Amino acid sequence: MMANDPTCGMKVDENKAKKKKLVLKKGQEIFYFCSKDCLEKFQVDSKSVPTKCAKCMKECDLEKTLWKIKHKGKYYCFCCKNCKHDFQEKEFGEIIY
Repeated sequence: MMANDPTCGMKVDENKAKKKKLVLKKGQEIFYFCSKDCLEKFQVDSKSVPTKCAKCMKECDLEKTLWKIKHKGKYYCFCCKNCKHDFQEKEFGEIIY
């Protein structure tokens, strides 16, 4: 089974991540990482990653969502591409990919 690395977005084979001890459980969520660097970065940065969509405040599944960005040192997550686009256009005046 495949998962997205929450740090870099890379697809990760869950079984390989388990064998390499690149797995982190936080509450009910399990995160899989492509490398030790991504795991360590996530552990430091995850304290500042929001769990609700910056536009509509709907809960974001951080393991599955592809709509996460870091802008000027702050993290944002979005429940969908439309929320990401609308929020960035309004708040930043630009779209960040």
